[in-house]
Amino acid sequence: MHLLDWMAGQHIKVVVFALATGLILPYALIAAQRPGRGIKPWWTTSRFLSWVGISGAVFALITGELLAKKQGLLGSDWVLRGSWSDLKIHQYFGGGAVFFGILCLRAAYQPRKEHQGLGMYALVMGLFWAVSAGTAGHYGFKMARINNAGRQTKTQANLENEQSAIQATDDSPVPTNNVRIFRILDYASLVPIHSAPVRSAAHNNRWIRVWVSSNAAEAYTSGNPLPYGTLVVMNSVEDRWGLPSYDIGPLYSLEVLPNGKSRIGMYWSYVPESKRNEFNGAKSVSWVEPNPNLAGCAECHADGMAPFKSRSRALQRKPKTESDGEDQQT
Repeated sequence: MHLLDWMAGQHIKVVVFALATGLILPYALIAAQRPGRGIKPWWTTSRFLSWVGISGAVFALITGELLAKKQGLLGSDWVLRGSWSDLKIHQYFGGGAVFFGILCLRAAYQPRKEHQGLGMYALVMGLFWAVSAGTAGHYGFKMARINNAGRQTKTQANLENEQSAIQATDDSPVPTNNVRIFRILDYASLVPIHSAPVRSAAHNNRWIRVWVSSNAAEAYTSGNPLPYGTLVVMNSVEDRWGLPSYDIGPLYSLEVLPNGKSRIGMYWSYVPESKRNEFNGAKSVSWVEPNPNLAGCAECHADGMAPFKSRSRALQRKPKTESDGEDQQT
């Protein structure tokens, strides 16, 4: 990543730091106004906060300009002109915070006798600094909320477009995007088929649990065809000495498409080095059919779900009763 791009990405973090310091400083300046013995520690506190605040404000101004440039909000200029907007207010008051911060820092170092306070000039500049920083922060967070709302709207639109693409044709590949990953990661909102992890030889002896859309749970356990739109997710953990371990394995997914066809996928955010040979050396996995890496999975799931006998073996196993135990003893 380029240095300037990295700096632009730090703007929000620096703004919070600079804003907090700028709002705290007036309290130290007020305490530093009292004349008399023991006032010098408040001099030191005010000067320290001034240095920290002005450093944060300058860095916030620089990173903010770089971020706005990167997003194309400033055009060819570095200062917004024309009609007022949230961004323009944010930029101007951010610059004002730097200006008043420099004046406040300069006032804090004016020659004073040991029994005197820092003076009203330093306090007034500190108050102007706090107002400028607070206003800039308010409009900055306002723009951030609007952007987040816009991103959520786009995410919902992506989900609707994905569903429309599936309904339009059962052969069109669904792109691997954040919306689909979120659906898989939210598998706990589905209905669990297994009450406890079971060992699956077909999945490299990992311990797995299956989760199914609520409208398809009964069809899954009875072996009937799954309705269109069903999402099946299988989470896994690695085996350790014949028992489930704490090492998380991949997430397997299957989506039922029109005409009974299905689309399988696999997601693993970080593949341990010892397991990368199973995934062609990949450090992370986010695969969806027709990805060639899923050829082995597609072969087993050529007809969609695995055969009912295989996938329901753990469900069909009857629990032992006391009477069964007595019969075995006799």
